[in-house]
Amino acid sequence: EYAPWYVIPADSKTNRNLLISKLLLNTLKNLKLKYPAVPSDYKSITIAD
Repeated sequence: EYAPWYVIPADSKTNRNLLISKLLLNTLKNLKLKYPAVPSDYKSITIAD
């Protein structure tokens, strides 16, 4: 399995947080997530009380 490791310098909290944020953002973008498709009969769906 693929499980990358990254070396993040922690001597500056600002730089550490920036690097981690960039890694997370890139990882989430690469997942290519999409909203689920809306069923064509969505108006007929009712929620029971």
